[in-house]
Amino acid sequence: MYSVIIPSIGRVKYLNDLIQSILEQTILPKEIIILLDDNKKCKEDSRFIFQKDKCKINFCNNLNLPQKRNYGALIAKTKYLIFSDDDDIWDRKKGELTIQSLSINQVLCHEYSKFGYSDQRPKFLMGKKRKLIKIKDLLMGSNIFGGGSGIACIREVVLAIPFNKEFDFCEDFDWWIKVILAEIKVEYYPINLVKYRVHKENMTSNFLRIYKFNTKILKKLLYISLVLFFAFLNGYLKSSINFLKYLLFKFIDKSRRYTQ
Repeated sequence: MYSVIIPSIGRVKYLNDLIQSILEQTILPKEIIILLDDNKKCKEDSRFIFQKDKCKINFCNNLNLPQKRNYGALIAKTKYLIFSDDDDIWDRKKGELTIQSLSINQVLCHEYSKFGYSDQRPKFLMGKKRKLIKIKDLLMGSNIFGGGSGIACIREVVLAIPFNKEFDFCEDFDWWIKVILAEIKVEYYPINLVKYRVHKENMTSNFLRIYKFNTKILKKLLYISLVLFFAFLNGYLKSSINFLKYLLFKFIDKSRRYTQ
């Protein structure tokens, strides 16, 4: 059993198609959590959302996209979480294949596709074999995650490493870096398990943006590494000096006793 978490701005037409594709899965979820803005428009639009017993609509006050993801993980009632953008269409086996992977791994990502030009191959595609993801793959600009459409994990991962609210609409890149640095087991599944319809200009659609953002992350990592290195060096030098002082004073003390 798994939970589906859908942050949304109330696009009813897209949501209804998405919900329909989720309800046609070979393994159905225990719950579908829809996170809407707490405003008049979303409340009016929510009346037209195609609801079944598994759908739970939550109105969030002043929460951006990454905060909605965190809140969804917090209130989810299952071990396995599958995040979805509200304009996705799921492959019928997305839930089944995801749960199979998460029973062994802690996080799963998969190849993505877009309506209209799904036959185009990403420039930095990592290959067609299932594999575990390394930090170097992300820093080289490999875009295989497809934003929120490709995030699936056990609940404890998001509770321990929440999405950063400072990275609205590109929070997944920051999150993937932290997850991989924490040595959490991430599997890449080289199959299109979703198609999404309107995200043509977002970050995951522009490889130049991906490269620039990854470069920023790399610079940040290098800066942190240098700070930690100099902090370690400073502490090491202080400890070495104090140790040498201790040996020197001990030697002087022994010398005095010998002369006496």
